[in-house]
Amino acid sequence: PKHNVVALMDDVYIAIGRIIGGAIIHGSSPLFLAPTIVEYLLGGLNGLQPHLDDVEGNAKNILQQVYMFTFNCVWFKTVFSAFKIHDTSDELRMQSLLDAEELLCRFDCGLDKLSSSYSLSSKEDIIRILGIHFIILQKKAEIDQISEGLDHQGVLTLLRQYPDYGRKLLLNDNLQVLTAS
Repeated sequence: PKHNVVALMDDVYIAIGRIIGGAIIHGSSPLFLAPTIVEYLLGGLNGLQPHLDDVEGNAKNILQQVYMFTFNCVWFKTVFSAFKIHDTSDELRMQSLLDAEELLCRFDCGLDKLSSSYSLSSKEDIIRILGIHFIILQKKAEIDQISEGLDHQGVLTLLRQYPDYGRKLLLNDNLQVLTAS
């Protein structure tokens, strides 16, 4: 979901969750939920392995195209740096990326050690933490309202009890339909 304070105050995301829940009850599936958000809805943060492409759709391709035109856009530069860390296989390069101005937000994410403390073996953890920050936590209020709306008729509770089935429904696998039996 897109961050929107006015929509939050108007409980728009609760309505969206209710619409998704109603659609599932009536045999349809949503078309727009990213896999990382689905996993968070079904199981929370523990064990969550975010997909960086879920940041805003296929962010890596977009960022590569517009990076040069976003001189002062910290968000674009930060996410682009996360992709650079993901793609690097050089430890010194990774440490210099962590020290770059674009990744000062890493301290807000809990990556508060000196960059020299991080090695390539910790790269997956770094990407996981940055992914959770950008995909879930920056939009947590919106996702929580969607959760509240989705559970209005107990749909989310059922999907959490049967997460494999929940994934098929929320990831738009139209072969699965929720029935009363």
